[in-house]
Amino acid sequence: MIKRIRSITFIVLIITNPLSSDQRIINDPTLIIPGIGAERALVGESVLNLENIYHGDLFQISKFDEKKNILKDIFNIPTGPMIFFDTINNFVENKIIIFSFKNSITAIAGFNRGRVTIDTISLDKGIEYFIFNYGNHGLLIMNHEKGKIYVYSKIGIALFKEKNSDMIDMYLIFNCKMQSDH
Repeated sequence: MIKRIRSITFIVLIITNPLSSDQRIINDPTLIIPGIGAERALVGESVLNLENIYHGDLFQISKFDEKKNILKDIFNIPTGPMIFFDTINNFVENKIIIFSFKNSITAIAGFNRGRVTIDTISLDKGIEYFIFNYGNHGLLIMNHEKGKIYVYSKIGIALFKEKNSDMIDMYLIFNCKMQSDH
């Protein structure tokens, strides 16, 4: 019943809002579309667009000489989607980290819980609520030293939570079509 309501809500949103998904992401910093974008940035777009999106915002850049994998090189997890990067743009005030490889955005990490997916699932409601709505199909749960990572490789979202908490501490949007599980 809930999935049917969610589907109807999604259809109503699409019909009543003729903007493309890309345009909706750019216009609404609270909207998350797994596999496409979040925080007004789009996976696959040029990092040169970040200046237009976050003009004037302070950020830190870390560049690497070799290709790195987010899950393997940051979280020490050898399995899961291969999400590559050679540059990290950390927008501290906005609580956003944008990963890129060869000047193309490969992933967007956000630390704001006040975010909603395109099908109206609020991250404020926690990981159990998210799983209840998105289901277990294709869900990979991985342990890391501070908690768990819930990865939906086929739709392009990973959720991070600390131990002994149901709250989502970070989300990661990535291109599901370009990733492969290893």
